[in-house]
Amino acid sequence: MCKKAIEQVSHRAISIRALYVEESAGRFDRLREYLRTHPREGIGAEPMHGDFIAITGDILDWVGPRAFAFFFIDPKGWSPIGIPILRPLLARRNSEFLINFMYYSVNRTLSMAEWQPRMVELLGKALELEGMQSSERETTIVNTYRQSLKAEMATNAPRSAYVRVLNPVEDRP
Repeated sequence: MCKKAIEQVSHRAISIRALYVEESAGRFDRLREYLRTHPREGIGAEPMHGDFIAITGDILDWVGPRAFAFFFIDPKGWSPIGIPILRPLLARRNSEFLINFMYYSVNRTLSMAEWQPRMVELLGKALELEGMQSSERETTIVNTYRQSLKAEMATNAPRSAYVRVLNPVEDRP
């Protein structure tokens, strides 16, 4: 559907490929089988087995240096989305990112002294949040992460947006 719409607007044929990365051997096998048995017209979908962090170079090789790339990064927890880990992807030109930032976990971990070095790695700098209201704290944490991501991007005018997703059971993000 999107492919056809883009082709109508651009008046040219486009190629869309999707890469799915899965570390767990069992889930990878199920993913590979699903992609084999449920092809999408006009979209080449491939699975890649491995740890997202360990195979970043392979992912970049697969994507190639010039074509537009959209990276959807949906980690378990917050640790795989630190600035140093994402730096090779962020440095790639002609790319966009959708990152699931696990705010609740980050907010809880920020108050633990033993995790401060990892929080600096994640957010790009240390934060002083003492005395902030919860909404101000959320804005500060999320905007710090967004600014750090933008500082690493290979584009002249990077943009960032944030969509707050509420926990369906509790009144919190």
